Amino acid sequence: MQQKEGKGTLTRQEELELILKILEEEDVHVRTRAEYTTDSNGDRNSRVIKDLFWMSPEQIKMARRFVSSFMYETDATFNTNSLKLLLSVMVGIDNCRKTFPIAYCYITLECAASFKFAADQLSDLAFYDCPEAAVIVGDFAKGLGAACAAKAAVDLGLTKITEEPLVCLPDQDKEMLEAAQVIVHEELGMPQTVSLQLCEWHAVQAIRRRLVAARRYTKERREELTSMI
Repeated sequence: MQQKEGKGTLTRQEELELILKILEEEDVHVRTRAEYTTDSNGDRNSRVIKDLFWMSPEQIKMARRFVSSFMYETDATFNTNSLKLLLSVMVGIDNCRKTFPIAYCYITLECAASFKFAADQLSDLAFYDCPEAAVIVGDFAKGLGAACAAKAAVDLGLTKITEEPLVCLPDQDKEMLEAAQVIVHEELGMPQTVSLQLCEWHAVQAIRRRLVAARRYTKERREELTSMI
């Protein structure tokens, strides 16, 4: 596989498998989310890695100290590799007001399943006996909001669905808004308020796009309006 990597002939699946092997050799905690393809008879015939999460022992220590009961920010960067895999980066803030990376995750899509997978790994590796982050800062990715709301709904017993699609029952839709704010910590057995906060930069960009789409404002007026945010 390394010979194919040198020649640049790796497939997306082989690329993920090579990254997985390298990270494991460096004593990094690696987790994967996989799906199976099936044949015409419905039998499984191949395992496809969809997401690749990794976190070092030092990152776990930092997350437990500075992220527990506080916050972390998550966002995905594009075009960091030839296979166009999204690199989801989660960062926290230390006591010197400096950001530090908590964990990384290569994802194929910004979907609810991927965000749920990353959050579950953080809970399992770092927050297994302490409160999770009180605030999650993210962009406007619908998958992030859906994952937070779905996890809360499951924890509060509003739905028994635990796999994709993670949605609340139709007659309980009104409760989803409140459910998205509360997650019950399974190990500590106590409710924990978790807020999903939209990133200010992404909010401004969204407002700018709306102002341009409205076609009623000059460039100077648009800049004036966004400067007030």
